[in-house]
Amino acid sequence: MKNSISQIVIGGLCFISILYSCENNDEKNSSPVCEIIKPIDNDSIKVGDVLLIQVESNDEDGNISEVRFYIDDIGVSSSTIYPYKYNWDTKNETAGKHKIKVVAKDDKGAQATEEINTFILGGPTKANAGLDQYLSDGRTSTTLDANVPLAYQGKGKWSIIDGSGGKFENDTVANTTFTGIKCSQYTLEWTITSYSGDKSYDNVHVSFNRYPSYSNAGTDQVITNKTNTVLAANKPEIGFGVGKWSVYTGVGGNFNDITNPNTVFTGKSSTSYLLLWTISTECKSSIDTVKISFN
Repeated sequence: MKNSISQIVIGGLCFISILYSCENNDEKNSSPVCEIIKPIDNDSIKVGDVLLIQVESNDEDGNISEVRFYIDDIGVSSSTIYPYKYNWDTKNETAGKHKIKVVAKDDKGAQATEEINTFILGGPTKANAGLDQYLSDGRTSTTLDANVPLAYQGKGKWSIIDGSGGKFENDTVANTTFTGIKCSQYTLEWTITSYSGDKSYDNVHVSFNRYPSYSNAGTDQVITNKTNTVLAANKPEIGFGVGKWSVYTGVGGNFNDITNPNTVFTGKSSTSYLLLWTISTECKSSIDTVKISFN
């Protein structure tokens, strides 16, 4: 009986000893230390550049067996020899934010991880200044319609290439308001500049010429046995100018009302007249002629 008890005690002690020994072995294996020393966090590079990723890693109670490199959580390389580094070629990468992660493992399986972000800056987005605008309704301001640069692919800015007296509400906004002077024309340029200084340009033409209605003086007339007639010109559309009659050739003729398209014109017998019907705005004029003959 005593031998059985002794065996049980000895067995229990051995189990405790083995368990303690395992726990001690786990405690002795410290995790390695891992640090990305190049590049720094939130650094930026130009697309197409080769970026050096360099890691410092050590293990106080063992050896580093491997350092693995990840770009956006995709494994791209590993290194087992110090210095631990990877040259990342970004020529096929998209512009924007990317995550760099490294994982260092020691010879006993423990590991350490380090993550940073880097930004790839692309070339300038191709500039598009929008469609030309011809404003003939009296307005002197308009909303522009350029394209917004893609993320990390430049910043846009407006400038005046031709024309005077114009201004932008905000020259860095693609759809800003542009204000000019009545009866003026402008050539505006939208420039997108990348972070490395490369540029893309596009121009748009903006006109604030207030165009009149198209002038129509009516059909030529041959009048017999009298020296007056009713004219038949077109009436200008509202907001598109004012009409006015005048005598281009012929003497002694007059109008009852030079602004009435259907006014009465009186001339002299055996005389022909060439009359002008002019529709004008403050910017432009449209002219048509009609021949009136009194036989």
